[in-house]
Amino acid sequence: PPGQFKQISIGAHSCAVALDSTVTCWGYDEYGQSTAVSGRFRSVSAGGGWGHTCGVRENNTVVCWGRNHHGQTSAPSGAFASVGAGAAHSCGLRTNGLVECWGLNEDFQASPPDQRFASISVGSFYNCGVTLDGSVSCWGYDGDGQSTFLQGPFSAVSAGFGATCGLRHDGFVVCKGGTYGPVDNPPDDRFESISTGNTHACGLTTDGSIRCWGWSTYGKDEPPQGRFTSVSVGEDNTCGIRGDDLVFCWGRDHHGQSSPPGGTFISVDAGWRHTCGVRTNGSVSCWGFDDEGRASPPGGVFTSVNVGQNHTCGIRTDGNVICWGSRGYRQSDPPDGQFTAIGAGDSFTCGLRVDGSIDCWGDHWHMQAKAPPGRFASISVGAYHACAVRANGSFTCWGRLARGDSNPP
Repeated sequence: PPGQFKQISIGAHSCAVALDSTVTCWGYDEYGQSTAVSGRFRSVSAGGGWGHTCGVRENNTVVCWGRNHHGQTSAPSGAFASVGAGAAHSCGLRTNGLVECWGLNEDFQASPPDQRFASISVGSFYNCGVTLDGSVSCWGYDGDGQSTFLQGPFSAVSAGFGATCGLRHDGFVVCKGGTYGPVDNPPDDRFESISTGNTHACGLTTDGSIRCWGWSTYGKDEPPQGRFTSVSVGEDNTCGIRGDDLVFCWGRDHHGQSSPPGGTFISVDAGWRHTCGVRTNGSVSCWGFDDEGRASPPGGVFTSVNVGQNHTCGIRTDGNVICWGSRGYRQSDPPDGQFTAIGAGDSFTCGLRVDGSIDCWGDHWHMQAKAPPGRFASISVGAYHACAVRANGSFTCWGRLARGDSNPP
């Protein structure tokens, strides 16, 4: 809709709070979920598929509208700081830090713990919140482990196709998800960095060697001997930079994605069927499948490059992002501004701005292009989800939840 807005929420339908604090909704409206009520609001939350919306008015009361077959729009009285609408339940964070939920409770998604929270996030059938001491607590459906967290803090996170892995400060790795391979069973080595792909993951150990785990098809989890400075996992291949700055790749090579050119590199990133790297002179070279120009980089000097499924993005020395390859979902059309990190997924892209905030663009079918608010230290983008590490070492994920890949360990 036309106009200027200060907050937006996207579910199966969409709603936004305009600059004058009124709410406008659009999209699916079978149950009246897109027929916004009048009044002035601080925030609004569009539910995740079963037809309702909730908002916090300027007087801190909550009002909901739309489908109410489980009582999900029957909000309690009292003062709230925020509210979230799930599939058929709702939860609100009261101004005293306690959480109250209402609606469907068959998976205990409407039974929050008796704790005080700084913030909450409401999913379709489960919820998570950050407590006042910075820890994470979740409740509700746990079929994929999304409500069961292991302890951090984490120094890095890597989002893959079907799993997410986190690197603890003590050097050990924990992973969640990975229906397509046993990625959730990393070795007991200590690591400096990690990279998660489709059905396997690899890490650079503290002695400079590479260890991989997961499915061993095409030899993608069988790294060469030697000392390396970095490793990157693609769909069915892996690449690393050795101590002499040469790139070595192993695994599937049917499109030439494991046949790097000569020369020295400062970074390498393996993707779906193509691979790119930043040379020591700052130029980018790509090899492998080049449909839609995804492996045909522009000229110029870059500080980093990241490979998606059908597009590639890089950060120039001035902090601006440039992308090439498919533009079917506008995943190669970055916003203006300076970025410090970039991640390319299946058909979406996310970038970490210099102020620590995250912007995403492109395909939003799995809610993957809606980054959470806040300031972050790093970001990693998978096929249909993304994860980022906060300054306190915790990390959060967003996007597709079907296999637990958006649920941090």
